[in-house]
Amino acid sequence: MEKKYDLFIINLKDRIDRRKHCLNQFKDKTEFGVTFVDAIRHEIGAIGLWQTMREIIKSADNKQLSYVIICEDDHSFTDFYKYEFLESSISDVENLNGDLLLGGLSYFEDAVQISQSIFWVNRFTGFQFAVIFKRFYKRFLALELSDDDNIDIQMKCISDKIFCVYPFISIQAEFGYSDVTKKNEAIGIVNRYFEQSQERFDTLFRLRRYFDDLK
Repeated sequence: MEKKYDLFIINLKDRIDRRKHCLNQFKDKTEFGVTFVDAIRHEIGAIGLWQTMREIIKSADNKQLSYVIICEDDHSFTDFYKYEFLESSISDVENLNGDLLLGGLSYFEDAVQISQSIFWVNRFTGFQFAVIFKRFYKRFLALELSDDDNIDIQMKCISDKIFCVYPFISIQAEFGYSDVTKKNEAIGIVNRYFEQSQERFDTLFRLRRYFDDLK
């Protein structure tokens, strides 16, 4: 298959285990043009991640890419990933004039089901697989973070058009350590976050179907 998606994986040079993990995730996904980006080191991991994302977005903006996919090196595809599913989801969010499409969430505050496979969300964590659209580049680049800020949470301050695919096509793999969020180092906690978020989406999906059937 001809490479369709420009995808950038953020990885610290010395995290060879994570690099191998991501290479394995994409080894049979020929639809992606994969580029590894050396993460900017900062004493606060979240700031280094944000600074690295800014460099990727600057490049995408200069190249006038319609959208760009940013991956963190703990991204893992779920069994729900299919090329056609991602393609249709990107098209749907483009038609909604969306800013951001997420592959999966570890947390969200509010959500509304927009279509069979798309949910709107207003506050989230989980940036391990994100499609960022051209209309959002300038606002993303203008965002300034303090040392205590989380880039995921701060997205709500600059966009009310954030969407997530349903069911999730991406979750985070556990490595026993975190370069960004130290509280996530407990064994099993990251998996539980994603499972709980998926279950909440499942509940909202069933409620939508129930009320649709009443009509």
